[in-house]
Amino acid sequence: LDAPLALPEKIQPQALKIGFRPEFVRLCDGAQNAGFSARVVRKSLTVGGRMLLLLERDGITFKAKIDRRDGVRAGEELRIEIPRERLLLFDGGGARISAAQPLS
Repeated sequence: LDAPLALPEKIQPQALKIGFRPEFVRLCDGAQNAGFSARVVRKSLTVGGRMLLLLERDGITFKAKIDRRDGVRAGEELRIEIPRERLLLFDGGGARISAAQPLS
């Protein structure tokens, strides 16, 4: 994220869970400072010529659905980003939290 999220005071950051749909993950082509890096664990071809990637960052795995790319291999590091407005936030009990505005 380019700035911290504003969370309700009752939410403990360590209990926060972040969710997003795989199709909202974007590759950062050639931009070294954009997004963050993630390692490709597995890839598979889906209907419509798209690829479903299983990615890993700091021991956390997640999926990304991207346009087909030849040459993406398991073990490769990719730079990716997830738009702030596409993030879903949940508290430790699984309840949705409304907070997408950055702190000033």
